[in-house]
Amino acid sequence: WNNEKLQPAHRTYISAVKYLIDGTPLDQTALMTTPYPNRNNWDGRLDFPEDTIKQILKEALITNRQVMLHIVGDSTTRIVLNLMKQMASEDRWKQKRVRIEHGVGITTQGLANDVKDLGIIIDHTPQYGKGSSLRKWINMGIPIAVGPDALINPYLNIMFMTSQQDDSGQNISREQAVIAYTKGSAYAEFAEKYKGTLMPGMLADLAVLSQDIFTVPAQQLPATQSLLTIVDGKIEYQHQFLTR
Repeated sequence: WNNEKLQPAHRTYISAVKYLIDGTPLDQTALMTTPYPNRNNWDGRLDFPEDTIKQILKEALITNRQVMLHIVGDSTTRIVLNLMKQMASEDRWKQKRVRIEHGVGITTQGLANDVKDLGIIIDHTPQYGKGSSLRKWINMGIPIAVGPDALINPYLNIMFMTSQQDDSGQNISREQAVIAYTKGSAYAEFAEKYKGTLMPGMLADLAVLSQDIFTVPAQQLPATQSLLTIVDGKIEYQHQFLTR
């Protein structure tokens, strides 16, 4: 943060509001359909009562503010999707591009169908989403973005998505992973008209990499480095040897 102006620093901006609707399986606070092991029938909890969740969803419907929902439990997922179906039509929700952060609670075909019909974007977190039906979601046409969740090496995440899904049948191609990171993530923030793809008229955001990420062995992906990084047509970083 820039303390003088109390505004986000250069290239940092706020575009949406994220609500934590439940917790995580790590602390056993995500609301699940079945109880957690050895917890005396404890199945987690919602962070907000359902009436408050309805107000959060109403905010998405009556304002231009995009809503991002941290949802992990499968029971939480079902509750939120049912509320959305009760509150507005599929076409209206599609205009709002509600985001589910993580998406690991989308555990059945019925839930996946609702996500697709409502136009929800899944902001996939590769290190925590290895059990997700990633390839199936893409084949269904569900919009997928990538939320690294503090893991700053994108090539490690690409390795996870393309070679380390719990079900190997849910591994995706490297091209699909890069599209999710770029075009998919731009769509997830209503920015697809000016970034996410390399086309005339778009922002010149690109990087020259130290190796071909489409051909190197999977285990070598995390070692990828940027030799030259351009953001909006301006060089933001260049490797030392390029300046000699």
